[in-house]
Amino acid sequence: MLHVDKSIAGRIITVTSINGVITYPGLSVYCATKFGLEGFSNVLRQELGQQHGIRVITIRPGDFARATSIMAQHQRLAQEMWDEMPADQQSEEGELFHRYHENTLKNYGLTSPPSIEGSQLLQDIKEAVLGIKPKDTYLSAAFTHRIVYNIMMTLPRKWTDYVLAKGYKTHA
Repeated sequence: MLHVDKSIAGRIITVTSINGVITYPGLSVYCATKFGLEGFSNVLRQELGQQHGIRVITIRPGDFARATSIMAQHQRLAQEMWDEMPADQQSEEGELFHRYHENTLKNYGLTSPPSIEGSQLLQDIKEAVLGIKPKDTYLSAAFTHRIVYNIMMTLPRKWTDYVLAKGYKTHA
């Protein structure tokens, strides 16, 4: 439990990602860090919430790949991974590796807005910072994408794994 000065109330706002609750093939480390932040924020909410008057708010941006430069180095990094991969692993996994990265480059940011300006993310940050009664969690994406994300979070994991494997062509 953290030591808290009881005379100070406020808000802790953490920006994670939709990948903190929905995993995607090829993003294992990224998803793990976001899941970790989600867990940390949940515990802080329990420890600091009602007892200390500190609001702990989590903002989960959806796809903003086209509005940022997050994918700018993907091709170079994929090539570095390939170049450092042992020859036997290249022959074993080469087709899947190349198909995955080609598909990723072709399809990334399909649901991303072209810009962060005017996006749901900025609206949610504004409400989290300035709102009188902010929510504990915000899913920052366009309305239709929030519906899809909520369905994915509700479906059995086996189903979402199947859909994502088909979409990302991770099956041989």
